[in-house]
Amino acid sequence: MGGVYSRSTPPRIEWTTSLVKALSDAVIAIGRLAGEWKRLPNPYVLIRPFVKREAALSSRIEGTLATLGELLAAEAGATIETATFIPPPAGPGVTERC
Repeated sequence: MGGVYSRSTPPRIEWTTSLVKALSDAVIAIGRLAGEWKRLPNPYVLIRPFVKREAALSSRIEGTLATLGELLAAEAGATIETATFIPPPAGPGVTERC
């Protein structure tokens, strides 16, 4: 069984001065962020809300529905009324399986 691949090559990148400067600025900003990250006593406190939000959004893709509030409540050991199922939107190339 084969994987998905493309025979076309990616477009050529024109390495202009402005592109190189933008990439350089981005690398510097990432370095600063990494430095600040190391100074925090518990940096994962900043990341956890994004992970929870992504989990709530991906649950909808999987055909279930878990709100961010439900995820946080479950993590805290509380229970809340569950949400009503809302099917993910259908789009081009999306087929419904039962």
